[in-house]
Amino acid sequence: MTIPKSKYLFLLALVAPVLASAAPAGEVQFAKGIGAAQGSGSVPRALGQGVAIQSGDTVTLGSNSFAVLKLTDGTLMTLRPNTAVKFDDYAYKQPDKPDSMFTSLLKGGVRVVTGLIAKSSPNAARLTTPTATVGIRGTDFDARICRTDCAVDAGRIAQKSEVSNVGASARVAALEGPVSAINTGGTRRLVAEGGPVYPGETVETTNNGHAVLVFRDNTKVTVQARTQFKVENFVYNSDSPAEGTVVFNLLRGGMRVLTGLVGRARPTAVRMTTATATVGIRGSGLDIFSDPESCAVAGAAAGCTLITAWEGEGVLNPGEANELPIPLGVFAIQEAAGGVPRQLSIPPPSMLNIPSPRPDTVPANADRLFSAEEIKESDPGLFVFSRDGHLSLTSGDKTIDIGRGETGFLNVDGTKLVRAIVTPNFLEFDFVPRPDRFNPTSARLLDLAGAFRVKAAEVCR
Repeated sequence: MTIPKSKYLFLLALVAPVLASAAPAGEVQFAKGIGAAQGSGSVPRALGQGVAIQSGDTVTLGSNSFAVLKLTDGTLMTLRPNTAVKFDDYAYKQPDKPDSMFTSLLKGGVRVVTGLIAKSSPNAARLTTPTATVGIRGTDFDARICRTDCAVDAGRIAQKSEVSNVGASARVAALEGPVSAINTGGTRRLVAEGGPVYPGETVETTNNGHAVLVFRDNTKVTVQARTQFKVENFVYNSDSPAEGTVVFNLLRGGMRVLTGLVGRARPTAVRMTTATATVGIRGSGLDIFSDPESCAVAGAAAGCTLITAWEGEGVLNPGEANELPIPLGVFAIQEAAGGVPRQLSIPPPSMLNIPSPRPDTVPANADRLFSAEEIKESDPGLFVFSRDGHLSLTSGDKTIDIGRGETGFLNVDGTKLVRAIVTPNFLEFDFVPRPDRFNPTSARLLDLAGAFRVKAAEVCR
């Protein structure tokens, strides 16, 4: 029987959404023990290598079981024993639908290395738990809901964790427009409000954006629009701020800076370099501008450095023969490296009515942005550990940001949301393989029930 073309098109229109939704979110790379994937209203599918995972599926693992999944955007995920994860909404390169990876951790724990979706947008990926939401900003992380099981694991692990090494030099206290951070290898990532900035990274703003950074010693910097600003070196110990070092490099554009504890304890330890000058920042607030294409001063050579002080005093070329102090309210210029700086009788237009806020007007401080508390490994609640990248952990109207090497904790009733001073050993020395480092042959032989008897060198960190 021949189907009329009009009726064929009508049937195709009905079937097309079903066909589109059948595109898998990913598949099982490895499974050990008992596990199943089940969509709404469908029968469970036993987990095994190659089994497809669909958007909407809930994947569950039994005791002494784990599975490694690979999603279509390259995300890798290990599901721990006694875990249930629902893939609420997953879309990657689907017509007329933005990329998204929204999952729910119902119980247990996951180890995740994110792929392209989480790197494309700060809001494209999140992990929801019964008490909190984890915003995923392109990262490598573990999340685990603990009852009494984590305390049992911690007691069986011989290794003890040390105080977390806070790798971030600064966090983003305020943000407007897209802002990127570029590491020394040239890898670019989008930064979000609350997100970390690390030593060696270059912060880059667009023509209509800016970022306010707060460093661990409470130095505050506004990176203005169309600017490249590099954190060359940042060393700080709260017990001895005078031994710290702060070195910035303004590659292009403008910055507004207010020195923190290092600069107050030892002013000579804080300096800024530009293409034409070295700027000393002596316990002060300064505006600095340098652009290789235009100096923004009539008749001046491109690439010059402009500076003015709005608090305290600055200095051009400190310790050199051509040193020039910059008192409060004075504008100065240096047009060439090794040249003689001079005061300007007329303020340059680019240094007046700057649209980006002075950093001292932004209500943020290092104590709040970098605060951490002691959390017992036996405390029940949600633990989120970032091995790399940036996460946000939100419960109700409270949010903390978690950078590389940091752990966030939320207690069972949701009243305590903090960073942990020490990452629990059951996270740092987890015996369940990371998804990017597991060996299928070894994994088949892994005795999860007796995994705590492995030697320290065999633990998957």
